[in-house]
Amino acid sequence: MQSTGHMPALRCGAREVARQRGGSQRRRQENCAFHGGAISPSLWRSIWARRLAPRRRASPQRMGAHMPPRLAMITFAALVCAGGCGSRNALTHTATQTARFPSDRASSQARFLAYGRALIDHTARLMPRNVGARVNCSSCHIAAGTTADPLSLVGVAARFPQWNERSHRYIALQDRIAECFLRSENGTPPAYSSREMIAMVAYITELSRDRQVAPFPAPSKPPLRLGVPKADGATIYATTCAACHGAAGAGTAAAPPLWGRYAFNDGAGMSHLRAMVPFVLRNMPASRPGSLTLSEAYAVSSFVLQRPRPHFDPSRTILAQGRAAGSF
Repeated sequence: MQSTGHMPALRCGAREVARQRGGSQRRRQENCAFHGGAISPSLWRSIWARRLAPRRRASPQRMGAHMPPRLAMITFAALVCAGGCGSRNALTHTATQTARFPSDRASSQARFLAYGRALIDHTARLMPRNVGARVNCSSCHIAAGTTADPLSLVGVAARFPQWNERSHRYIALQDRIAECFLRSENGTPPAYSSREMIAMVAYITELSRDRQVAPFPAPSKPPLRLGVPKADGATIYATTCAACHGAAGAGTAAAPPLWGRYAFNDGAGMSHLRAMVPFVLRNMPASRPGSLTLSEAYAVSSFVLQRPRPHFDPSRTILAQGRAAGSF
């Protein structure tokens, strides 16, 4: 088909020829047609679509207007299905994220406080890097510190900061917890900014919420002056304590060790008669608390504290706090 008067005589400028040079075969054919060459119907449609037709932005309405009805229906159904599936996946993803990171503040706080209590109850198992003994905080603070006991944790958070005679400085609640890790747990305290420390502080603080502030403990009393125990501490231990703490004092699943490698060290408060005797008198044995007499509690405490245990090194540097262990 030769070009006729019905088709404009089109010429490419030098810039257009240079831009099209090296193009595809279809482009080269179009360039020749623009110079008056033969134009096939398919080539003319290509030229019209590329150069002569007005450039319009495609829209779903225009696309659908030129689609066969059957194809338009199939395309519409596919889009609806894809949109529905995408929405369902988005909803599922959102629900998953919500379940994993709840937006309910009260629920988040409750779980974090429960984690703090779990650390008090299962310190040795949950914090093996910080605990050298097989002793939990709840070994001394019965029922995670919730009982009406001299070692109860209820109301104590408001007593801090407080002056500490041993370290001759004001200490925070974190310092007091660190002291327990160093002495009673025979380990290393966690960093004050760690999740574990924050959880324990949060739990102990929660025990003081809407409660009467616990009174300051009475000044330390001198060691009990009961002389030589009248009762036989070894016999009392064998008949009253060994069932839970083990015949050799190494502890069982029910109770912590009382001497040996995994017991509290000799720097712990419980390593002194003035602390152990009242504790035993009030809380032991666990099956019959308060059933021992003062003489029996004194005898069995003396027997336990004469057994070997780890030594507390006050000169050991605690890297997380940058102080010596003895400063706690």
